[in-house]
Amino acid sequence: MSDELYIKRRFTLLAPVIDERARRLLVAAEAECLGFGGISRVNRETRVSRRAIAEVIKELKEPESLPTDVPESHKG
Repeated sequence: MSDELYIKRRFTLLAPVIDERARRLLVAAEAECLGFGGISRVNRETRVSRRAIAEVIKELKEPESLPTDVPESHKG
C-alpha cells in the first residue's frame, strides 16, 4: 500500500474520535515523518491546508510552544 493510502486510512479511522487540535498534530506528524514533499502529500489526502500543516510542524519542532494541559476527555 502506498504512503498516501496509509495516510488517508489513518486519517479516516481517527477523524471521528479526535478533536481539531489532535487532527492537526496528526497530519503535521505524518508530513514531518514523510520528509521532503510530505506536506503536499498529506494535504492531498486529508485536505488540511498546507499552511496549517507547516505551522504545526513548526510547533512540533519547538515543544515548549505546545500546550501541556490535557483535556479531561483525553485522559485515560
